[in-house]
This record gives sequence, structure tokens and C-alpha cells, in this order.
Amino acid sequence: MILIQNIKTLTLDDFAILRMFHVKHFHEYYISDNSFTAYLSQPQYTTYGMFHVKRLIGYAIFLNGGVDADIIYIATSPKFRRYGVASALIARYITDYKISNLFIEVEARNTIALRFYNTNSFEIIGVRRKYINGHDAYLMVKRLAKCCLYTIFYTKILYI
Repeated sequence: MILIQNIKTLTLDDFAILRMFHVKHFHEYYISDNSFTAYLSQPQYTTYGMFHVKRLIGYAIFLNGGVDADIIYIATSPKFRRYGVASALIARYITDYKISNLFIEVEARNTIALRFYNTNSFEIIGVRRKYINGHDAYLMVKRLAKCCLYTIFYTKILYI
């Protein structure tokens, strides 16, 4: 059983752990050291890690945008998939930041991720052509609160 208490906010002190985890499990998605440093130190980002027996088993990086936010990266160790790690990381962010909309871009061919986001109440609102590693990506949103018509209209125009 995965416990939400095992989630902590990651800081620059966690740089090596986060980088090693990412390189080991998700090397096909390159993230520079400068980007990791920014994600762990700049106030517009929130980075959570979930631990099991003091070992990082998943992380999520969010871009804080006021009432809206973006999931920049979210990853779970293959051994711990389907145990609720990613869902718990998202739930923690939603609890900590009272947002109206949570966005993510998902590679269109990544059927496992698409199934996960659909199960977690994300909906497709647009397509970005050749966006992730040269492949199409879906822009998805999880609507958490009723927001004004302008926000919905602006989002659809901006991202389609």
C-alpha cells in the first residue's frame, strides 16, 4: 500500500537522487542538469517525490500558474506502477495548491499514460503536432473547479 505521507517536497539537496532516478528509468526523455536545478529551486515550480523505504519511487514536477498549473514531468518506477504513486503525487499537489485546472501534454502514442489520465478525469482539449520527441501530443486538462468562460475559451484557443 502506498501512503501519501511518503511524499515530500524535493529541494536542491535531492538533486542527485532525482537525476539518478530519471536517468535510470526515463533516459529517453532528456532533462538537463540546469533544468533539474530550476525545477528544484525556482518558486514557480513544485517538485514532489514519493519514497518507499527511503528510496525514491516516483516524482512529479509542476509549474505553478496561479489558478492553473501544468504537470511538467511525472514518473513512477516501473516496479511501483499501478500502486497509486502518480495519482497520490497529483492529489498532493491539488491539496496543497487550490487550482482550477491542471494541464499536461501526453505523447499521443503513449496509450498507458493516456489510460491513466483518462481514469484520473483528464480530458483531451487539443493536439500539438510533432511536440514530444517529434511525435504528436495531446493537451489534456483536469478541471477541478468551475472557472469563467474566458479561461475555458482562452485555453482552447491557446492550445489547439
